[in-house]
Amino acid sequence: MPYLFTHFTSDDHDNENIYFALSYDGLHYRDLGSKVPAIKTDKGSKGIRDPFMVYDEKLKKYFIIATDLNTSDGDWERASSRGSRFLFVFESQDLCNWSEAYMAEVGIEGAGCVWAPEAVYCREKEAWFVFFASNVQEDGEKGRKQRVYGTFTKDFKNFSETFKYMESETNVIDTDIVYEDGYYYRFSKDETNKVIILERSKNLVDGPFEEVKSAFLSELYGVEGPEAYYIEEQKKWCLIVDQYAGNKGYLPLLCEDLSTGEFEHIDDSEYDLGQRKKRHGGILKISEEEADRMVEHYCYSDEKDLDSLMWEASKVEHVVQDEWIDFRQCLYKLPNGEEIGPVYNYSKHSFSLIVATDEEGRYICVKQYRHGIDSITTEFPAGGIEYKEKDSHEPINYSNIISSEDIAFKAAKRELKEETGYVSEEWKHLLTVPANATLSNSNVHIFFAGNCKKITDQKLDDTEFLNVELITEEELRQRMFGGDFKQSLHILAYYLSKEVKENRPQ
Repeated sequence: MPYLFTHFTSDDHDNENIYFALSYDGLHYRDLGSKVPAIKTDKGSKGIRDPFMVYDEKLKKYFIIATDLNTSDGDWERASSRGSRFLFVFESQDLCNWSEAYMAEVGIEGAGCVWAPEAVYCREKEAWFVFFASNVQEDGEKGRKQRVYGTFTKDFKNFSETFKYMESETNVIDTDIVYEDGYYYRFSKDETNKVIILERSKNLVDGPFEEVKSAFLSELYGVEGPEAYYIEEQKKWCLIVDQYAGNKGYLPLLCEDLSTGEFEHIDDSEYDLGQRKKRHGGILKISEEEADRMVEHYCYSDEKDLDSLMWEASKVEHVVQDEWIDFRQCLYKLPNGEEIGPVYNYSKHSFSLIVATDEEGRYICVKQYRHGIDSITTEFPAGGIEYKEKDSHEPINYSNIISSEDIAFKAAKRELKEETGYVSEEWKHLLTVPANATLSNSNVHIFFAGNCKKITDQKLDDTEFLNVELITEEELRQRMFGGDFKQSLHILAYYLSKEVKENRPQ
């Protein structure tokens, strides 16, 4: 039977969205889709955390409820005390096409947040009981405390008045509730001892809840985010807990009968939660037909050759960003989930490079100083493509240095004339490639210009110092192999131009 894992990935705004993973045994998961989230939104804080999915038999719809929280500023005090009192609601009939986010205001007046929402069907009221954590300061208290609040709904759009559902001496944030054999079983994080407590009651709201003693859970420290689901194939309950203290991700535990509190740890070789990091979410059984439809729609991420090799930037710092360069220090997540950094890359103006020959077939070259190698080189005319007016000081960024071929062609004609005084009526675009794919996303646009005629003197910028040389092909090759013609992209441009030059009509 298929099991669908709905989750987010990390404390980074780009990853505070909804992702899916699929399993056919409840323990081995494969990620669906690419690094692009399955669901994202521009509403609220624009960050989606703690997604939890349910299926409503009467409405024949799936619903996802989630936390409205963006942690990109790292201000957790603001997020917990002055955060959103709304939760996100998404709905779908086929698990592939999801509605726009609906924002439901369920937090009480003065609540600092609405975190980690979940839902369980209440058999007594024949409605969904939606519960979540809110940071509230009650009358007579010196400060705020996280408590669990609840509300009822039958359509996830209209909610009853919110009420306080449970609290303890310290904060209560993560709670999960499942139903088995007439009892509601409640898993909650004990903030005092940092362990999971298991309780049960026949009455979901009014209780009373009695603790189910569990020696295993009481000794499993540094865990949170409990989520329980029943694995049909094993006839066992699976409880996954997030090992946040050790940053180890989810750990599955198995139990034959929740009333005993007897859980067992399974070996690492017996489960696989996929390559993508899993953060607080929920697991729901779906049909074979629905699973097939999701695989067809999203595809497995490890079957997408390009995406399975992609690195994912988890942190980007702009070390220098001005009108000349955007130099970045980055931290990347590798395809296997490990991180690498610091990694440095940059954006500069893309540029046009011109292989030009005069009416006698000689190559029009320039000699100039290159500070990168502290040397004078022979090379072809080339120049940056200006995406803005010269008196503008808008900083360069990742996207505004990408130019169309029309703009690049105009730059090529301008640079040839300004640097050499030559013009041509015979132009051909040869190739556009990244100038240095390892470090930069800037492009080089390579052109050939034949039968060039000199019509004017050079018009150089104040900082340009270069001499024009007309050299034969034999001499050009001697300079290449002799080390005077040093620019690798210019050598590439020469070889690209040879076929065009040789096939030109005489």
